[in-house]
Amino acid sequence: MEVFELLDGPPYANGVAHTGHAINKILKDFIVKSRIVLGYRVRFRPDWDCHGLPIELKISKSVQGKSPLEIRELARQVANEAIGKQMNSFR
Repeated sequence: MEVFELLDGPPYANGVAHTGHAINKILKDFIVKSRIVLGYRVRFRPDWDCHGLPIELKISKSVQGKSPLEIRELARQVANEAIGKQMNSFR
């Protein structure tokens, strides 16, 4: 049986889910289910994008004079809060 794998990366972990996230998830769900119908063994791996510009922009105003470790910790907090909000909004 041939394998089809879809790594579902972003949404960015920087805010609550919105219509764009829903459309993205619906399209990926359709692709995965269509591959199952076609006889593929499907691996669907959801993931989060916890790096990058959206998080950097969100914390950039509050990092003046902080060490790299403090900046990373602040970015981690912002990402974890957003992931929690997005997970709740997808329920």
